[in-house]
Amino acid sequence: GTSSGGTSSGGTSSGGTSSGGTGRTTCVPKSGDATALPRAMYLLADRSSSMSDQNKFLYTGQGINAFALIIKAAGIDFGMQYFGLEAAGTCAGGGYSTPVVGFGTLPGLASQISTSFSTTAPNGATPLEGVVNGGALAGSQYLSSKPAVQFDIVMITDLNNPWTGGGCAANPAVSTAIVASTWPAMSTHVIALPNASTSLVNPLADAGGTVTAQTANTAASIAEAMERATTPCRFSAPVGVPLAQVTLKSTTTTSGALKKQVSAGACGDDAGWFEHAGGMVLCPKTCHDLAMGGAGKITYATTCP
Repeated sequence: GTSSGGTSSGGTSSGGTSSGGTGRTTCVPKSGDATALPRAMYLLADRSSSMSDQNKFLYTGQGINAFALIIKAAGIDFGMQYFGLEAAGTCAGGGYSTPVVGFGTLPGLASQISTSFSTTAPNGATPLEGVVNGGALAGSQYLSSKPAVQFDIVMITDLNNPWTGGGCAANPAVSTAIVASTWPAMSTHVIALPNASTSLVNPLADAGGTVTAQTANTAASIAEAMERATTPCRFSAPVGVPLAQVTLKSTTTTSGALKKQVSAGACGDDAGWFEHAGGMVLCPKTCHDLAMGGAGKITYATTCP
């Protein structure tokens, strides 16, 4: 995964400048590993009736617990809720925005995750509108108090019918638009289990800035997909250096510096990065390639005006 450490505040001085003997300020270029923002994950785990088929709910719980214990997940602030919640969940996101486990720092919640799954059984339908509204609410509430965080919403589901249960919107485009409204403040990932409809899950992932859904059919593959979903893709700016003087490079590419895009919307299907909330965010394609590459990282270099 991407290095979560970095030397953004390193160099000759924290501002990228030093005072010469003449009293004038001299710019000193800096470089190093980009410093990733702290990470938070809000997991929405499908517990609808179809999850009892093929032991999907059982190995989903096992995969989530396995992820919680891996070294690369250590330090992630984790919260989890199920869907569907039947009467306890609303189409506006009520219920779904409140974690049943967490928030708390991994790996400390592993036993609570295991207990929660062992005492929960598949039941009910998949009110997609309520689920995505819940994720959006959880993210906005979290970021309102901790804005300098990479917030990843992860949905694990065998979704193939988005309008059953709770009277939520029958048109999947409604839910996709809700997800689209949350990007780039947060990212939405979808882990698709057997029987999930690609025509439903892939647009959700694309709208959430993560290109496409990941597929999984075992506990191990779920844990691996969750690890990829939390690849650091948001970075703090080097101290004292305007972002106009910063270039980023991914070790997974050979094309030199990543293009700085004017906005998230300008990324399209291209690689690059953009400014957001004072930090640096990778375009969906660049983040996706980094996550799938496994061992890549983002480096930075500053230039002088």
